[in-house]
Amino acid sequence: MEDRPDLKFRRIHENVRYHFDFLFNRGFRITSATFAGRGTESWQAIMMAGNRIIRIHSDRGKVDLALSTLQLFDEIGLFDLDSMAQHVGQGKEPSPVPEAERMNEVQQLERVARLLEKYFDDIFAQFERSNFLIPDRLSFSDLLQQNRATVLGQLPGFFSAAGFWL
Repeated sequence: MEDRPDLKFRRIHENVRYHFDFLFNRGFRITSATFAGRGTESWQAIMMAGNRIIRIHSDRGKVDLALSTLQLFDEIGLFDLDSMAQHVGQGKEPSPVPEAERMNEVQQLERVARLLEKYFDDIFAQFERSNFLIPDRLSFSDLLQQNRATVLGQLPGFFSAAGFWL
């Protein structure tokens, strides 16, 4: 029964809507939801509000969240939530890898939703500052260039509901 695309789409939408309700309250909308492969449970949901973009991605039960502004997305890409939370939280957030490996998909959605809600304002303020200096005196743009490897892969090419190519 879960092989039916309409049921997979509904489950993804309901889980994202439930766990990320605070984003909907901030004006975010799901602009795209896609899944691939029978039985692999690989899917992604793209959410946007104004110039902000968030990608929630699950591949074989491992959930990742990446975010950016449209300008940074065009120049560099999306940034991993865990890395950005570590940065703006000044290293106070524990590494999620061992913890996340023991969680099911719903628990991981819950974890990333809580982390995003905690650091949402700080992360997007960081993105929107132009001359921000981090503690080791590198500019934020230098940090972005140096950490390009932590930037999650670009979105696959598809036309979003917002009307532009992602």
